Amino acid sequence: MIPEQFYHIYNRGNNKNDIFFKRDNYPYFLDKVKKHLTPHVEILAYCLMKNHFHLLVYTKEDIQAPEFSKGLNVMLRSYTRAINKQEDRVGSLFQQNTKIKALDIEGSDAMTRSHGITKPGSVDYPTTCFHYIHQNPLKAGIVKRMEDYEMSSFRDYAGLKSDVICNKSIARKLLNLPKSPNDFIKESYRVQIIHKLPADEPTDIKLRKDNLQPVKTFQFKGLLQNEGWICPAFVELDDRGSVLSIQGSSEKVTGKIEKINGFALPGFQNAHSHAFQYAMAGLGEIHPAGQRADNFWTWRNKMYQIALTIDPDQIEAIAAMLYAEMLRHGYTQVAEFHYLHHDKSGKQYTNLAEMGERLVAAAQKAGIKITLVPMFYQKGGFNKRPEDLQKRFISHTIDDYWKLLEASKNAVTNYDGASLGFGVHSLRAVHGDILTQTLKDGPKDLPFHIHIAEQVKEVEDCLDFSGKRPVEYLFDQVEVSERFHLVHATHLNDNEVKMIAKSGAHVVLCPTTEGNLGDGLFRFRDFKALDGKWSIGTDSHIGINPLEELRLLDYGQRLISHQRDTFVDETGDSGQYGFREALLGGRKAMGNPVKEYFEVGQPFDAVVFDADAPLLATSSAENLMSTIIYSGDVGMILGTTVNGGLIKKDPRVSISFQKAISKIGVRL
Repeated sequence: MIPEQFYHIYNRGNNKNDIFFKRDNYPYFLDKVKKHLTPHVEILAYCLMKNHFHLLVYTKEDIQAPEFSKGLNVMLRSYTRAINKQEDRVGSLFQQNTKIKALDIEGSDAMTRSHGITKPGSVDYPTTCFHYIHQNPLKAGIVKRMEDYEMSSFRDYAGLKSDVICNKSIARKLLNLPKSPNDFIKESYRVQIIHKLPADEPTDIKLRKDNLQPVKTFQFKGLLQNEGWICPAFVELDDRGSVLSIQGSSEKVTGKIEKINGFALPGFQNAHSHAFQYAMAGLGEIHPAGQRADNFWTWRNKMYQIALTIDPDQIEAIAAMLYAEMLRHGYTQVAEFHYLHHDKSGKQYTNLAEMGERLVAAAQKAGIKITLVPMFYQKGGFNKRPEDLQKRFISHTIDDYWKLLEASKNAVTNYDGASLGFGVHSLRAVHGDILTQTLKDGPKDLPFHIHIAEQVKEVEDCLDFSGKRPVEYLFDQVEVSERFHLVHATHLNDNEVKMIAKSGAHVVLCPTTEGNLGDGLFRFRDFKALDGKWSIGTDSHIGINPLEELRLLDYGQRLISHQRDTFVDETGDSGQYGFREALLGGRKAMGNPVKEYFEVGQPFDAVVFDADAPLLATSSAENLMSTIIYSGDVGMILGTTVNGGLIKKDPRVSISFQKAISKIGVRL
């Protein structure tokens, strides 16, 4: 940040959840603002809404950007700790990156990149922003008059309260505001913000396109949106790799254009991963003569034995290689279903999230985004003590798990591309009452993941234990909602299919792993008929190609139904349906509610298919998606971008992986 300039600071609750819960929270937040920010800036205006906040500030002449950034981080973290304690919650309260938009800066690149500062460069923008902040409650329909909203600085300028946090004299001088409270009120109602915003969006005032300054512009032969292809497509990005505009012509594009002869799709979402299992991919296919009883449970014992051999350096090397391969195949984010928590003897690391932190580091090294989902794993089965082979997974009590989750929350702060989920490994992995308590006391703003009904034996054991099938038992214990992600759900009866679909919960399907382990086939056609929601994952990583996952999911259903319309919806396009559901369901598994394929203000994460690939070069736009999904392979992919940057293979990742595998000795 540079001295003596205006900045608009705003953030909202994670997943648009509340950040203010009680009346006392508002003044407490302002106390934090005063303590940590006013040494560096003058506060000119503020508005605190239930799930977001806005500040208009003016930097002091002696401001030091690193010190301000530190103060802002401390302010948000200390407020979050207090609210988490008050509400008995864990996890992030705010979205990961607080937005700081520089206003009326001419020719300066001194921006605090860690907080995403951009510069629209409009002369009247500070005054417009000042009034926009005060009009938020009015535009949201919360009050009929700005004077009636107590949690903004409007009442202070209007002479209705005395608030010491705002420097009104500087604001009046710099923004040419009327000194008389009555004149101020009249002027505030005369100023109309043309661009209306959703009430719950703390997004900045939408400026005209010509006031924005893109740092990168791509031209694609085509770009896929929810409504279909834009051909050609021009995408302007800011310095953080977020979309500034998407246009169908170059008429209003500014700056140098980088032409890419390819078709851009939103990056695939990998909703289920056990990274350490990549070390044994393909090793379960050797069957000694005479040994016929090889199934999921015998495979699991081999997997447990490998899990006991891997140290933190090795898990980082294995995961980095895996994540690099995911990117090569078109995935841009992965949900890491993580339960390899402790050291080889089963003891906790000093850093409880040591292994999780290494997974985050691996994701950062590879360039993929990650949702770390630390698993609560307590038992060896229904009413069974843990086996010795499971000792690295175990949290003995719910308090042990909360500590692990808190440590994992700290781990994801090390990488801007990381976020957090939580979950229980499976119904058989915790005490029955602990499952209920975990959901009751756990975070309300994070996606919840759980394995369920993958194996026939699991169903039988659950019936013996509870008298209910797994999904019925789950619904009996907790209130299942759309934030639930039920992994596999292979063996369901009619009632269970209906229960999941009605609840809005998502099913995470991993066809290559489910096929490799002989799990069975999910009742997809019945679930789809009820508008059930789903996503895909690569699980054990016997395959890591999203196109293969989608094809195997479809073809498995065709083989048992003798019909070819598994993925057909009202559009009639099987490729479009499969891609859409996997993408949006996968985003939900990451805690990302965005439904637009590419959206202004969102990161540009994409996989680009080669327009010169013979089948694509000869296809019409209406045939592109089904050609890609049903005939595509990794050889058609030009590249994968995350935050607008092309991901390049780092040879050091492969070298580290080979050294780790050689030391473990698992593939010899």
